[in-house]
Amino acid sequence: MQVSAILDLRSSVPFNPATSRDINNDGYTIDTPVGVGVRSGCRDMDLGAVNSYRASFGLPAVSSVACPGYQDTDIRFSKFIALQGHRLELIAQLFNVTNHANFGPPVSNPLSATFGQVNQISSYINAPSRQGELAVRFLF
Repeated sequence: MQVSAILDLRSSVPFNPATSRDINNDGYTIDTPVGVGVRSGCRDMDLGAVNSYRASFGLPAVSSVACPGYQDTDIRFSKFIALQGHRLELIAQLFNVTNHANFGPPVSNPLSATFGQVNQISSYINAPSRQGELAVRFLF
């Protein structure tokens, strides 16, 4: 018999707090507000600079940004059975054992009413819920 496990832990992923406006008049509409670093979201982003930019459009200040991490635990159990000179392997796998909800990155446009909030589940196949799998392998 064999038992194995995989634990996958990840910190939050940085995001780019960019607008859909051409702030610096260079012809490109993906700019970060003045004082906000590129890809600084979930790292060392200056919320004061973001809130100053939001205030210039009459939007309320943001007090925090959601920065979800990632957690997944998978377990596999297999057993070999001798069968007339051949081998039969029975396999059972369980994915996302803890049934941990993994969320996508937060909304990154500072002009959005939901800036800094998470509004989606991660697109990874095991992210939304626990899943199981049974298999049989015949080795000859």
